[in-house]
Amino acid sequence: MRRILLQKICQGPQEAYVGRADPRLLNELIIHEEADDEKYQRAISHSRVAEIASYVKGGDGAPPGILPGALILGTRYPDKLQVGKATAVIRDETGRQDSLEVYYLGLPETPEEIAPLRETLDIMDGQHRLSAFSSENVQISADIPYEISFTLYICPSLQERRIIFRTTNENQKPVNGNLLMWFREKLGLLRDVEKDFHPIVKMLNKREDSPLYGRIIMGDETLPKGYKAQQIVKIFDKAKFGELEFGGAPLTVEDLYQVVVTYLRGWETACRVSFVAPKKGETATKISAIRYMLFMLPTFWELALQSSEKFNAAFMEETLAQLTGVLRLEHTSEIFAPGSVWSYAFRGEGATVKLAEDHARMLRRELQAERLRHFNPLEQ
Repeated sequence: MRRILLQKICQGPQEAYVGRADPRLLNELIIHEEADDEKYQRAISHSRVAEIASYVKGGDGAPPGILPGALILGTRYPDKLQVGKATAVIRDETGRQDSLEVYYLGLPETPEEIAPLRETLDIMDGQHRLSAFSSENVQISADIPYEISFTLYICPSLQERRIIFRTTNENQKPVNGNLLMWFREKLGLLRDVEKDFHPIVKMLNKREDSPLYGRIIMGDETLPKGYKAQQIVKIFDKAKFGELEFGGAPLTVEDLYQVVVTYLRGWETACRVSFVAPKKGETATKISAIRYMLFMLPTFWELALQSSEKFNAAFMEETLAQLTGVLRLEHTSEIFAPGSVWSYAFRGEGATVKLAEDHARMLRRELQAERLRHFNPLEQ
């Protein structure tokens, strides 16, 4: 047995113990299945377990990943995994001697010690973290020391286990996802889609020639009527900006930046608005309108390629005028007018995306028909 020291804590009449241990040892003892009427945990996500195991492993010269949060555990049986108590003698630098009550827990290490203690330890919070150290999931080398802190309750009832799980999970306020992406960028841990588009979003916020200059919320700062970086990254991804190409090669970061700048400037001019200085009550400068615009960008790019035209302000003016005509409007800004037939579509992401796709399809169809009307195959 490996003895580990514990610190006793009291919360009114409730007692618990705080300690640290190798999660590879703890994992051998946890209870994995419960009957439906005895559930006190959510179903485990195996993909989440694999993600944590990979993170803990580190790699490419990086140290093992840090898991700062404490597990919350409970013993199931009073005669197993008992907390021991002893008196320790300590001396200070002057040689003065004193006694101190200490608590400890014996964790099994060998197969013979583990066998009678399997399925004796409840885990009320941190099941994905602990499961990442099971024999079938763990990726960190066995010779690397790794400990995690835990709080241990002694034989909590089913009701108490459920209360602890609810309190731990229900009362926690989720961290702003936009801020988490900011941290991932600073730590070099951006996800695949974020790696593709975060640099462009950052440029759109930092460069003075950008129509979104200083208007993008990169972390959790307060910016009235600002646009969250995470929202724009997701729009770029769902609108398939990664598939935009020229000459068989995808656009570079700089090229895509210039395309987005030219495109949004065109919309600003046509709608007589400014994204940098939005006015109260303007739908055209809200994130829903920008979503609509950006979902149509691939169609505009496709039309420029088909007609062999430069993607510049003149092209945007001409194409937006054609879109306005297709929609039978006097001014482009009427798309976003509060009383327009499409105003409902800017209340939800799905409806906004569908509207953009419908309008893009109408524009492509009209321009194709126009080319056919003016093309004479008999002309030399």
